[in-house]
Amino acid sequence: ALHRLNAADDTAPAVTMLRLADLGISRHAFRPDPHCAHCGGLPDDCAAAAVIPRVPRPKPDPAVLRVRDLRAERTELEARYADDETGVLKGLRTRGLHTLPFAEAKVGPPESVDGGYGRALDFRTARVTAVAEALERLGGGRPGGRHTVVRGSHRELAALHPGGVLDPATTGSHEPLRYREPGFPFRPYHPDLVLSWVWGYSLTRERPVLVPEHLAYYRLGRHSPGDVRPFVSEISNGCALGGCVEEAALHGLLELAERDAFLLTWYARLPAPALDLRSARDRRIGLLADRIRESTGYRVEVFDVTGAEGIPSFWAAAVDTRPATGSGAGAPRPSVLCAGGSGLDPERGVFGALHELVTAVEAYRMIYPQRVADAARMRDDPEQVRLMDDHALLYCDPVAARRLDFLLGP
Repeated sequence: ALHRLNAADDTAPAVTMLRLADLGISRHAFRPDPHCAHCGGLPDDCAAAAVIPRVPRPKPDPAVLRVRDLRAERTELEARYADDETGVLKGLRTRGLHTLPFAEAKVGPPESVDGGYGRALDFRTARVTAVAEALERLGGGRPGGRHTVVRGSHRELAALHPGGVLDPATTGSHEPLRYREPGFPFRPYHPDLVLSWVWGYSLTRERPVLVPEHLAYYRLGRHSPGDVRPFVSEISNGCALGGCVEEAALHGLLELAERDAFLLTWYARLPAPALDLRSARDRRIGLLADRIRESTGYRVEVFDVTGAEGIPSFWAAAVDTRPATGSGAGAPRPSVLCAGGSGLDPERGVFGALHELVTAVEAYRMIYPQRVADAARMRDDPEQVRLMDDHALLYCDPVAARRLDFLLGP
């Protein structure tokens, strides 16, 4: 052990641990935390840093939408980021007792742990997906590349930067009465409300613009003082990881299209055509739907909910086909679970939606039996639906699930 310790690379940031129980020695690399006062430090945010350079980004193949294949870099990625003691990611694990190969990685401080999850047709891809999703969530939660320095009201900043400030009033708000409710977590917006702002790049204006920080990042509430409240929930932004900024932006836009199409269909109760999964060129789509049905007892339906933008978007639903259990016959099962997907290649969008659906089915088959009463309360009182996860739990209830008959009905 002493020989290994002496031979270790002293140039890389790392700590050496000595286990007193058996005198075992292990070395654990770490990366500077950008938010740490001792090892971190970020450059100030600025307009110039938000500009997207116009440079060629050749793809390895016309059929792919990524400039790099992370599977070829799995070993390096895990060595750089994953370590149960000191890593950016902790608890990177694969599990085989699932419908598909599954991997997960934990990210974030102990008081605010998040997870990255990967499902694929092989374990290597599942692990890479879990690492990438965990890093995506780390980056999307709060600024990790530049220090936020702009603070002021929209009225003040619009005068300083004409045409260079996003008007928060255009992003939507809650109903005015909601802001007066006791305990409502958001505050009403007005042009003189002082906010923190970050620099982004507007693809329509083709210039840097200031954006409210809490609209660009979705976990600021866990890291900000308690008296700093946003004016609206930001959970449906598009966040994505990429091998270059253009790739990340493309996949972020696809996520926005997916969520927009999904929510508009739900809000407006729009009918949508069902897809014949067996007619797909990619035979894995039909086989995956069969796999879900055979392993879980849920019938899979996929609907085309593509919006006016023409970006292929899909709503996947898993409908329980097993008879309702009587008293003492077994744990209650979720009635309906849903997921979304999108992609420039429609079949890839469908495949992504099915992967998300597998995750939902397996998670809520464990969660719902423990929270049947919570789902029933939300069914009878919509005001009890307060978190994003509550929506999925609500439609596990067999009575509430009938509200989706506009889509799932004959």
